[in-house]
Amino acid sequence: MTATHEVPRIWVGCLGAYNAGVLLGEWIDATEADTKVNELNADWYKENPEFGDEWFIADHEGFGNAWPGGEWPDLDNLAKLAEALEEHGEAFKAYAEYEDGADDIIEVIKKFEEAYLGDYENVTEYAWDFLEDTGALAEIPDYLVNYFDFKAYGRDLEHNGDIFAVEKKGFGVHIFNNHV
Repeated sequence: MTATHEVPRIWVGCLGAYNAGVLLGEWIDATEADTKVNELNADWYKENPEFGDEWFIADHEGFGNAWPGGEWPDLDNLAKLAEALEEHGEAFKAYAEYEDGADDIIEVIKKFEEAYLGDYENVTEYAWDFLEDTGALAEIPDYLVNYFDFKAYGRDLEHNGDIFAVEKKGFGVHIFNNHV
């Protein structure tokens, strides 16, 4: 699978410099937040001890609504979230937004990996694929398969809570197992 999504980044600044009217900070790859923020902060303190040794995050991109919130998020969790976003792209972003409010990003990543069923044109296509993969269609003679209502079956899977679909940007849906 080729990734076509933006890399999650954060803008980290020196809080003491900001409070003194100086903008000191930089954009970094959020997957390195757990180590890079402390390295930057140590460098800033070494060069400007009068600013103190506090940092803050003033901006971010590539997280969508999956941003954990605040100017001082847990850096380990932030890096793990960014890694999952980078690895799984838009599908994980959609799932993380669905799981909004979950405190344990490790659990969200684990649940995503178990729940993610793939990208499809629509729920009807998923229903066809599911029945074909499970062998259920093999039991129906070919001349009768055309009479099966895959659209209704897909709709029932969704309405019964077996799956949920999140629209993709542009076209199609991400399908997730709702029983994870």
